[in-house]
Amino acid sequence: MVSDGLIVFSFSVISIVSNWLLRFMQQCFEESKEGLILKIKVIPKARKSEIVGIEEEELKIRISAPPEKGEANAELLNFLSKTFDIPKRDIFLLSGQTSRHKKVLLCNTPLVLFQQKLNRLY
Repeated sequence: MVSDGLIVFSFSVISIVSNWLLRFMQQCFEESKEGLILKIKVIPKARKSEIVGIEEEELKIRISAPPEKGEANAELLNFLSKTFDIPKRDIFLLSGQTSRHKKVLLCNTPLVLFQQKLNRLY
């Protein structure tokens, strides 16, 4: 009987943590009529391209390309396209062309769909 209680407790804790994480991550994006706008902090010249977490209301992403001649920006858009299975034609860099702090528009991507894809990654 005790094990049944532990299982219920475990599911409750997982549910609470999962809901908290989703609310916390929602600070990193906002919905617009065109799609979803992500706030991203890019770390260029990394060993590999990957999402590493959240920092000050931005999704923190390491990119393997250097920050020269738009290479890191192009790699970021390619990485987002592959990671979230979104066509490249639907991803636009709105701001931060020469900054580590960027805003990226994911067209035709509802918040719910993006959250589902993000949950599969983590």
